[in-house]
Amino acid sequence: MTSPSPSGNVVVVGSDGTSSISDRWPPQKPRITPPRVRIDRQFVATAVPHVLMFLLVCIVFTAQQTRISTLERRIDQLAVQV
Repeated sequence: MTSPSPSGNVVVVGSDGTSSISDRWPPQKPRITPPRVRIDRQFVATAVPHVLMFLLVCIVFTAQQTRISTLERRIDQLAVQV
């Protein structure tokens, strides 16, 4: 059951007898917003260079392993030819 209020809002009376005021019809449940997460800038400033260095080391390691594998294959091919 609804009835207009002087401010233009709608008074909503629930089936259990409780009443609430809503500014739109049909009334909507209030949205729950997640809590804001504070970003520690000191941590980010410290972690980013370490992460980048780790990625660089991984890339260099992979490149070296590829070179070694290629050289081993060439040596195996030369050994078969001889």
